[in-house]
Amino acid sequence: MMRSLYSGVAGLRTHQTKMDVLGNNIANVNTTSFKSQSITFSDLMYQTTQSASGATETKGGVNARQIGLGAKSGAIATAIESQGATQTTNNPFDIMITGKSFFVVNNGKENLYTRDGSFYVDGAGNLAMQSNGYFVMGWTAQEDPETGAITVNKNGGLSQLQIMSADNTTYSPASTTAALFSGNIDDNDTNVISDDGKTLTLEFYDNKGYLYTGKFTLKDTGTDDLFSLQLTDIIDSSGKSIGSTLMKGVTFGATEPTDVAVTDAYKVENGATTSVVKLLAGATVYSGVPTSGALSDLMTTSKAKYAGILKEVYGIDDATVTSGTEGYSKTSLFTISESGTLTITYDAPKETKSPSGYTYNSNNSNSYYVSSDGTGKAYIVPSTTEGSMKTVVGNSKTLQATLKTVFGINDDDSATATQTSLEKYISSDYYRFKFTSNATGNDSFTVTSQHYPDETKTATPITKTALKNYIDDFENLEAKLNDSTVPENIYYTYDNDTLTLYGTKLSDEDLEVQISAAQLANITTVPQNTIYEYNNTTVITNAAKAELAAALGLADAAALDDYMSSNGFTYLEVSNISGTPGILFYKSEPVEVPDESNSIFTQTIFSKTYTAKEGTYPEKKASELGGVFTNSTDGSAYVLKGTETTVSDYSKEMLQDVYGLTKGSATVQNTYKVKISANGGISIYDTVSVDKNIATDYATQTAADGTLTYVTTADTIPEGWEEIPNTGNITDLISTATGKYKNLLNKVYGITDSDADAFGTDGTYSINADGSITLTTGSQTIQLKFNPANGSLTTANGNANGMVNIKFDQSIPGLEAFGFQPTTADEETMRGQLTVDFSTVTNYNTSGTATIKAVKGDKSSLNTGRMVGEMNGITIATDGQIHATYSNGQTKLLGQIASAEFANASGLSKEGDNLYASTLNSGEATIQDITVDGGYMNTGVLEMSNVDLSKEFTEMITTQRGFQANSRIITVSDTLLEELTNLKR
Repeated sequence: MMRSLYSGVAGLRTHQTKMDVLGNNIANVNTTSFKSQSITFSDLMYQTTQSASGATETKGGVNARQIGLGAKSGAIATAIESQGATQTTNNPFDIMITGKSFFVVNNGKENLYTRDGSFYVDGAGNLAMQSNGYFVMGWTAQEDPETGAITVNKNGGLSQLQIMSADNTTYSPASTTAALFSGNIDDNDTNVISDDGKTLTLEFYDNKGYLYTGKFTLKDTGTDDLFSLQLTDIIDSSGKSIGSTLMKGVTFGATEPTDVAVTDAYKVENGATTSVVKLLAGATVYSGVPTSGALSDLMTTSKAKYAGILKEVYGIDDATVTSGTEGYSKTSLFTISESGTLTITYDAPKETKSPSGYTYNSNNSNSYYVSSDGTGKAYIVPSTTEGSMKTVVGNSKTLQATLKTVFGINDDDSATATQTSLEKYISSDYYRFKFTSNATGNDSFTVTSQHYPDETKTATPITKTALKNYIDDFENLEAKLNDSTVPENIYYTYDNDTLTLYGTKLSDEDLEVQISAAQLANITTVPQNTIYEYNNTTVITNAAKAELAAALGLADAAALDDYMSSNGFTYLEVSNISGTPGILFYKSEPVEVPDESNSIFTQTIFSKTYTAKEGTYPEKKASELGGVFTNSTDGSAYVLKGTETTVSDYSKEMLQDVYGLTKGSATVQNTYKVKISANGGISIYDTVSVDKNIATDYATQTAADGTLTYVTTADTIPEGWEEIPNTGNITDLISTATGKYKNLLNKVYGITDSDADAFGTDGTYSINADGSITLTTGSQTIQLKFNPANGSLTTANGNANGMVNIKFDQSIPGLEAFGFQPTTADEETMRGQLTVDFSTVTNYNTSGTATIKAVKGDKSSLNTGRMVGEMNGITIATDGQIHATYSNGQTKLLGQIASAEFANASGLSKEGDNLYASTLNSGEATIQDITVDGGYMNTGVLEMSNVDLSKEFTEMITTQRGFQANSRIITVSDTLLEELTNLKR
């Protein structure tokens, strides 16, 4: 036989094997994570017919003679480290692994390796391969019993990953064990400095996962850089308070005892259970001193029993008052606080000007300014003493006689509590009077204090005729009074023996509500300056009601009906007559002012007649009518309403034209008062006050009627300060207390209410044997102290590190679930405790707004506590860590998918199902975190086959040609053998 036949057969076999490899590659072109293979050939063996000989001295060497016997398969290599393409599946359990690593799976007997990451969670909650159910191997998570941290134990060996176990389906609740107060406390925050304080809240969980809200009150104590913070209540998850019984078992911070000695004015006799407070002996006592009034009441010239107290107690003599050198006078008003501080209120002049370019004249209650250039331009302004007893009565001896004889108001009747002297009335601008006539002809004279509404005096009624008899120098008075056009209720002024009558006043129950000019313009259905009965549907239609309701800020017509009904209003008027848009309401039917022809309502000014605009003006005196007055000759006039008292009521043009003053400037602010002098000068005033402290050798006590008693030394027991309990709550002793020991804390120990705030409303006191008092911070109150140099927190209730504990008494049923629950004996001291961190709170200026707030958890957002959570998702990180997410916002590490690497991954043995097994040539698997060699895992995608079809098809062509060539060797060799057999023939 010819050797070439065997060589051809060997060639055919090797090419057939190569075609088998190519066919397998193409068959797995879409197999997940399939790695393509390639084959290499090697020559088979050689027949040596002559060995090689070496060279000699006489001839050269001869090469060996060898005949090859064909080819064989040299090696089949797998492109196992070549990454396949990526296919997106959006299945969270489809994972593609990168780099040289393999997943580790187990078939129940041994670990195998794969790049196929198409996994799923089986019925037992295990992560497994979809194709065969082999378990995916990794490391399980474990919780540190000391710190509670959950980590992966990579030293514990590989195990199956059961991610849907009973332990993982829910996340257990935990109590909040730490809280953090942060932000800034501004000294000028209105809430912090108010009596109620600023409310803060802190949410926290108990061990069962119930959410509670702690309510805190932050107050400025009145002491620089010191604030109190009190835990006032705890609200449960249903919005209800846990109640005072359980609150007694809650302690917030440590107690802070403070000892205070009794003041020099008192002594305290301490008994077994109660004490008695006494004043020291030898005092002068002023009793029944009112807490407000005119300064003249306290001067030595006063006829009151406490006359002279102004000088003796406050060091202000009469000469200082009457001279006006300090800015106040005997008519200035005063108030006295419970601590004895005297405040005097008076008017300080800001601007004084005389009229320029205008002629001045006065007539009764009004002053008139007419331009000197003959244009007829005029202003009408009120004089400041219009209608006052001082001007009207004080300047008329006739009227004084009338008041004494007819009304029984004497010069001095202060002996009776219900009367006030005529001298007092006419010594001050603050008292005004009104003459009232009724249907029976009986008239009365009422004196009213502008500042003290309760000080009124109604004299015995008299008839109009009787009035005429006492004021007999007014011509035709009786005829005017009896004129049918004159209403029964009239106002009048009497100056320089001239009686001026004014319009009607129906009742004191009208109400004028100011609206804007734009709102007034929107009221088109209701005519202005006319009074209508509200039930008059012809005028007050539903459309009209809607306009009125909108102007008043009410919801609709029904809301306006309720407003009218609830206030008893039956009449309505829309008016701009006073210069200010408004809506007036009345309870009784108005009476119209007589028409313009009535001389009572016509005033003559420098031979030019100005009359009130047509309309009705209930509840207004003639001097208050205001509105637009027109010159009957040329129509030129500027008129202000007759009751102006502040700059805002005066015309901007008048102030500029007549006085050259700029309205709204620093010295002519809208809120400042205005006075017109007798020569037409104008003065702008700003109300100011001055405080005077009580003399050091006096103390004050508040009587039941609200008056004060001043004492220095008297061996008497202050009323209500007997048998004081030696222990109790601090709030029983402050000035706002309702008990009989009210204000003892301030009077006897000099501790103000603000100082007491530092101990909280649950602070307690105890009176010691030496009479001193010990004040203790409440069990639910702490003190926050700040460094005045930089505003940083220096201590929080004595703890330099800023940590304060909220302690829940675990022995009280209902509180055992609150706070930290220990797991070791060393933690027992922390049972039922929540630690609050104040270390970052500051005390800076933040424009009057405190930004302090409280959150659960520490600075690292740990120990926040939580409610119970249900698993609602699984996530797999790039490093293979598996986390569960829960409905309470928590995440939990369940384990980590392991990866394996080999020294020679190509040496792995293919086991089918995309699996590989280790061999002697692959080396043992190195189990590690995939990120060690820079690899990672992607979820929702799979690695596809790395077969290159173009390369495979090219290889098929070359294989086909090699197979054809080898077949030709066989056919040619066969032909040669055939020739050989033919020789025999």
